[in-house]
Amino acid sequence: MPLVPPHFPVDIDSVKYQARTKLSELATEIADSRRLESRSAEKLILQATKIRLFLQALDYEAFIDKETKDKIAYCLIDVSGIYDFPTAPTLASQSRPSILIGGGGSTVNVTNNCYAGTPFENNDVDTGTENVDSFATSLGTSAFWHYTVTNGTAQRSGIFLATWDGTNIDASEDSTSDIGGSTDDLVLSVDINAGQVRFRATAASDNWSVSGKRYII
Repeated sequence: MPLVPPHFPVDIDSVKYQARTKLSELATEIADSRRLESRSAEKLILQATKIRLFLQALDYEAFIDKETKDKIAYCLIDVSGIYDFPTAPTLASQSRPSILIGGGGSTVNVTNNCYAGTPFENNDVDTGTENVDSFATSLGTSAFWHYTVTNGTAQRSGIFLATWDGTNIDASEDSTSDIGGSTDDLVLSVDINAGQVRFRATAASDNWSVSGKRYII
């Protein structure tokens, strides 16, 4: 996988185009697999799902600012394995850099990656509505949750997005198809209560688990 510098300028449209190309290649590989339940096919399906979800996240222009859009693009580059970056880095000056990358140079550790975020989970959501995550509205104006819900058999993953102005809140969701059975019994929602944004799960049956990572914008 390529290492992406945290302030590397990227052309979002070019990254999306290359990611969609990779998605088409993965679809062909998956279609050629003799057994979709094989470990190799499962890895391809997981990679394709991540690419699709990051691509969809980039389409929510109203929910994300440029910095967050760039972070999602870095994740998309990493997950898609894109090596040919569409634009060159902008140098602050023409002077010799203090750190050289290459033979004899120093190792550069990249911390801006798609594995950052605040973990959340509720491993015992029973019939009714329970909180999965909450935080003060003052921490930002929008957020998105990368989540997985399961009852031990049925499972789905997706992205839940929300934006608020302190009083009003609006949200949308995009997810994978169910595997292993139906997840219709578990519905996600978000609201504002006493100055807190609450990410909630409403279950029509017992023993559901909701977990993932949250990103505040």
